[in-house]
Amino acid sequence: MNFGFRIADLTKNFGLRIGPHVYQQPIESKFMEVDHFILCYGRTDFTKFTIDSISNRSKFIPKITLINNGWTHKRWHSFAEDYLKQGKVANIVNTNCKYPLDAFEKPNFLTSSPYYFATDNDCLMPLPQHGLKFDEYGYTIMNENKNLKRLGYMCFRNIFLTHFPEFDQIEPNLIVPLYKLERFSTKLQTKKGEWTESLRVSILNKDPRLINMISDTTLSIIRKPLKINGRANRFAHTSIPDFAISHLGYIEESYYTPDSYEETVEYMTKRVTNLTEFATDYENRKNRYTHNVKLFLSKFA
Repeated sequence: MNFGFRIADLTKNFGLRIGPHVYQQPIESKFMEVDHFILCYGRTDFTKFTIDSISNRSKFIPKITLINNGWTHKRWHSFAEDYLKQGKVANIVNTNCKYPLDAFEKPNFLTSSPYYFATDNDCLMPLPQHGLKFDEYGYTIMNENKNLKRLGYMCFRNIFLTHFPEFDQIEPNLIVPLYKLERFSTKLQTKKGEWTESLRVSILNKDPRLINMISDTTLSIIRKPLKINGRANRFAHTSIPDFAISHLGYIEESYYTPDSYEETVEYMTKRVTNLTEFATDYENRKNRYTHNVKLFLSKFA
């Protein structure tokens, strides 16, 4: 990833010595099992994409727990039970926490791995970088930084086709062209100023792989037995700049299938009342979504 400067420049300016083997292979076996907690509410199709991306992009064997925080729509439950029967999901935990992120505290760990992953049900896992997959890279850094309890992965603020290989699967169901969406971009962008300063601080702390930047629950690797909750430790304060998830929520108002429409409207409607801090955003999102669908269907009337 290009930050607009070279590591060599920083080592020259600050007199640092960085070893040549920055990206090391972890010693753990690829057959090791690792817990993955996915916080779910609605979004059946996106839940599927999230699970599949974990399975396809992990080095280690993912033991996936779906945490369903109060969603009752039969479409989601039918899908989840089917994935459970297929072995693509290891466990389903049903909760109904007032603060959604508190639901991360509910599941039991299924593996003996010292770390686990937490994500939301609309996130595509990062692509491999430096010859490593996202889970083994995070695992390596946690092993080498014993003071870290949690490490976040970046979230692209736009839709980047270069990091969106599932786009071919999703495009047939997009009813609004991507170029009309606010968060669409065909080329990689970086927050050069912010990341430069954060990376400089991290290099002074002797680990150039990390930046001092807050990330939300979109994807984190966490040292057991720490559990996330919505009020005490929602954010990770240290992140990996080289790996970033793609956020499917950014295309939600354009994504439509006849089977998903009713569930999507119900999801957005309930979010207005049960996630009050984002009530206005979800009300506007629902209005845009129903408007887009109406225009799309009018072409076939």
